[in-house]
Amino acid sequence: MADTATNTKKIHSKSWHIAWRAIIGSIDSILALGGIIMIILGIVSDYLPGKASENWTGNAEFKAAMGFDYRWFGFILLAAAVVIMVIFFNVMARHNEADKEREMRRQERMKVLAASVDHKFEPAKEEQTSPAVEVNATEVKEEPKEDISSETPSSEETK
Repeated sequence: MADTATNTKKIHSKSWHIAWRAIIGSIDSILALGGIIMIILGIVSDYLPGKASENWTGNAEFKAAMGFDYRWFGFILLAAAVVIMVIFFNVMARHNEADKEREMRRQERMKVLAASVDHKFEPAKEEQTSPAVEVNATEVKEEPKEDISSETPSSEETK
């Protein structure tokens, strides 16, 4: 049964997180930069003198092939970059939070382990030990008994 179990190990290294951030950040920045460039080209091609098919931007050919011009394609790229970055930030924030929580639990376990090891090997001191139950006793002083036989009738008198 142990042979069929697969050993899966999660990677939680700092270098992996740094590489992941670099890759996603690069892709996202390329998308955002492309979107901004496309928006600028769309605006420039609208205001160039002459026919739109004759200018150097190629907006007319792009519009014929894709169905929309540079400006709308730039907005789509920019929106995609924003969505990717929001998702990326949420995922990384969750990972960072989980890492902090994992580190906090590890520190708590280490404190408990250190306390148990110190307690195990420390000789018992009498000053530290206290009795399980403390009994507070008060002394009762004996008062002299009064002669009550004179006040109560004797058993013979009651007969």
